[in-house]
Amino acid sequence: MLGGLSYGKMLGNVASAFIIFLGVIAALNQMNIAVTVTTPILITVLAIVAGVVIVGAGGGLIKPMQARWESYLSKAEEEAPQIKEQAKNAPSVKDQAQQAKDKARRSLDSGNKEGAHRI
Repeated sequence: MLGGLSYGKMLGNVASAFIIFLGVIAALNQMNIAVTVTTPILITVLAIVAGVVIVGAGGGLIKPMQARWESYLSKAEEEAPQIKEQAKNAPSVKDQAQQAKDKARRSLDSGNKEGAHRI
């Protein structure tokens, strides 16, 4: 839904990279592989993010951050009608589920041409 916005792709890339990073760390920790390495890396990355937010928003960069937030908010206000329109035109969850079901059924039907049946 945010793909049509000017910052949508960048936001998606950052979110996906962060999710992959957390997933890799969690998987390695779950398998007890390099726990002594991955845990400090996770804590360091989270501390860096928190430090940047604390110093940037609450410290010496108050005026530049205020201008940046005003810019972000005005951009969001400009794109609010576009977001609303995209949300209104998006298929409902029920429609998306039906489309996925139909696609899976077509995929199964096309794979059954040799006579084999899947359950």
